Amino acid sequence: MEKLDSLYKNNGLGERYEKNNPNIYYLLNSIDGVNTAIKNAKRRMSDFGINIKRPSEYDPGTTMHILVEELKRYLDE
Repeated sequence: MEKLDSLYKNNGLGERYEKNNPNIYYLLNSIDGVNTAIKNAKRRMSDFGINIKRPSEYDPGTTMHILVEELKRYLDE
């Protein structure tokens, strides 16, 4: 949490990270955090499927970025 709190403070997003903040998407998107997270997830998952068939077996790693990309298209309209 210290790393997230520091990120928030350094980017003027508030005093500390709040997991259930209803505006978290917009806060992080304002500093390009959503695009950065998607890019990092794609890089992390780029070799997925070579030896591992299910994302749940790829630790750490999920395909949540696919959902976030879809939501981003909708929210950024």
